[in-house]
Amino acid sequence: MNKFVSYLLKYPEIAVRKRAGFILEKIGINKKLIEKIKKSFNPELTYVVLNVFNKSRKGKINKEWGLIINE
Repeated sequence: MNKFVSYLLKYPEIAVRKRAGFILEKIGINKKLIEKIKKSFNPELTYVVLNVFNKSRKGKINKEWGLIINE
């Protein structure tokens, strides 16, 4: 998991970090790793959709991760 998080932090696409961090937190990954991901972006700048295959931008807002939960 450490290696995966280090790759996430190097990857320039912030939307991917937001989605992955949200999912990792839901499955109960180490809180220290989750905090590293959270510190790598500002969730208030832009909200991105969780499910990219659903084009709707309607859904629950997760301010902690800057996500629109569009299930």
